[in-house]
Amino acid sequence: MHHSVIASSPNSSGLSKSLCSPTPRLKYFGALNRQDDKAFVLVHGTGHGGWCWRFIVPLLRAAGHDVYTPTLTGLGASSHLLHVLDRISLVTHVKDVTNMIFYEDLLEVVLVGHSYGGMVITGVAAKQPQRLAQIVYLDAYLPFEGENEIALWPPDQKEKYFADVASGIKFRPPISPSMLGITDPKTSEWVQERLTSHPYSTYEDHPLLVLHIALLFPELTYTAPSDPFHHGWSPLQQGHVNSNGMCIRWHRVMML
Repeated sequence: MHHSVIASSPNSSGLSKSLCSPTPRLKYFGALNRQDDKAFVLVHGTGHGGWCWRFIVPLLRAAGHDVYTPTLTGLGASSHLLHVLDRISLVTHVKDVTNMIFYEDLLEVVLVGHSYGGMVITGVAAKQPQRLAQIVYLDAYLPFEGENEIALWPPDQKEKYFADVASGIKFRPPISPSMLGITDPKTSEWVQERLTSHPYSTYEDHPLLVLHIALLFPELTYTAPSDPFHHGWSPLQQGHVNSNGMCIRWHRVMML
C-alpha cells in the first residue's frame, strides 16, 4: 500500500480561511488521488462539526468519491454533550473517527484533518494505518512525539489558555467567522450560528504513538500558498523540518 502525507500551512489563527465557502476550489483535493475507489474522511477543527464540509462534499462525490464527515464529541451536532461529559479528551475524538472507519468498514481512506483535526488524524493514523491510503494535513497541526496542541501555539494563545484555566474556564469560546476569512454576511451568519465552544482538555492531550507516523510516512510534503514561517509562527514548528528523520518538501499552490 502506498502511503503519503500532504500538509498545508494555516493562517496566523491556525484556521483555514475557506472551508465554509460555498464556492471552494478543489484543485488541491483533486491532485491527491486520481482513483475513484477511495473514501474521503474529513475531520473538522476547533469548534466546528461535520457541517463545515457542506460545500466541499458534493464536489468530491460528484468526482466519484465516497465522503464521510464525522462530528467530534461535544461539538457541532453533538454539542449537547459538551457540558454533560466529565472530560472530553483527544482520545475521545480519535475514537470518534476510528470507530466510524471500523464500523463503516472503510479501506483505502484519504484521511483529511483541518486545524485541530490534525491532532486527531495523527492519532487515527497511529491506530489504523492499514486502513489508510493517504493522510492530509489541511491547515492543520502536525505534532511529534509527546507534543500536544498547546505546545504548538504562539505565546499569546498560550497565555490566554493558562489565564482561562487559572480562572476555572474549561472551554475555548467560539471563534469569529472573520478569523476564517469569511466576509460574506449571509455565510458569516450561517457559520457563526454553528460554531461552538471547544473543550480545552482536548488540547492538553497528545496523540499516542506519534513516532509510528514517522515510520509509516517518512517523507512529508508541506503544501502551502506561502512560507508559513513568514507568518511569525506555524503549527509545523521550524524545528520539525529536520527532526525525527522526516523530510519535508515545500510546494506553494493555490488552495481551495
